[in-house]
Amino acid sequence: MKYLEKEWKPLKHIIRDAAIVLVCSISGLFVFMNLNGSMMDFFNVVTDKKTISTAATQIFTDEPGF
Repeated sequence: MKYLEKEWKPLKHIIRDAAIVLVCSISGLFVFMNLNGSMMDFFNVVTDKKTISTAATQIFTDEPGF
């Protein structure tokens, strides 16, 4: 495969590098989840948006008092 180099890299090296990146990404995600909590926390970091847990959301179900 050519990418800024004039020589072709063997496919074996490309697959090895891709496997290393995959293992490092999954292990980093595993450590993050175990240290910080749930998937909701992960998506808050990725989207840079704070979301409220639907289990803790309070709703009004009574008749209005006005």
